[in-house]
Amino acid sequence: FPVADREVIVVDDGSSDDSRPRLAAYRGTPGVHVVLQDNRGQTAAFAAALLHARGEYVCLLDADDRCLPGKLQALASHLSMLGASPEKLFLCHDLEIVDGADGLPIADRWFDIIGQRRFGAHLHVAAAHHFFPFSVSSGMVFGRSLLNRVMAEVPLWEWPMGSDGVLGQAAMMMAGEVHYLPQVLGSYVVHGGNNFASIQNGAFVQKPVWHGRWPKKLRFLELLVDSLPLSERERDDRVAYLARIEHAVRVVPLQG
Repeated sequence: FPVADREVIVVDDGSSDDSRPRLAAYRGTPGVHVVLQDNRGQTAAFAAALLHARGEYVCLLDADDRCLPGKLQALASHLSMLGASPEKLFLCHDLEIVDGADGLPIADRWFDIIGQRRFGAHLHVAAAHHFFPFSVSSGMVFGRSLLNRVMAEVPLWEWPMGSDGVLGQAAMMMAGEVHYLPQVLGSYVVHGGNNFASIQNGAFVQKPVWHGRWPKKLRFLELLVDSLPLSERERDDRVAYLARIEHAVRVVPLQG
């Protein structure tokens, strides 16, 4: 993808390994910007990167995940076809799920895990029932102006990990919909230290820790909806969605 049309912003969030000496080698590389900060967590790292972003669209990438070759070109073509405005664009693409133990993809892809085929090419908040109908961070794409609005509302200190859960839901509240690109454009690596999931016998398994995060998240989303300049119908759609996902979270059994 042309250097003039893309930028790579790397945030070192207080790494304790050899990341900073490695990153020093990229200083002065066209299209690459390195940001160093004390450890503040994943969401704060994304927010720090966003301050330096100049492009119309922003892709997130976690430290242990990968972008696959051709990702930016595929996204550019799809966004051109959508004709989407950066003020409202929230898109998720598919990901291969890689077992960090052996470095190999498992059979299921991320869109298989969330059942994306049921949603179609896009999902409006009025029709959404799944409590996480999104990609994890490395499959999320935002219009920069939309992500700026989201980051302005998210209390960064509350979300040192699991950024996708709050950023995706907040973007859904603001944009009212999420678009899907059912093309594998990245690798989501699940390793033994993952806080939210593991690979067991070749299958993706969620850890129960996410259950305990929902009360805080729902409270934040309720306050966010109250603060947005929405029509009565738009507000009703969002309040109803929050009620549905609260119910869904309550009825899904905890799994170890």
